[in-house]
Amino acid sequence: MKTENLKAKKLTNEGFVSFFFYLLFRMFLKRLPLLWLLYIIRYRETDP
Repeated sequence: MKTENLKAKKLTNEGFVSFFFYLLFRMFLKRLPLLWLLYIIRYRETDP
């Protein structure tokens, strides 16, 4: 019984970590086009 509980706890812990990384990845993908636009605008401003 005790080992079974430990296994379940470990499983949920791993799932939480992977879910957290998934959220971070999605946030990064959402921000990427915006960062790219800002980079292009800055590059054009400095270009003579």
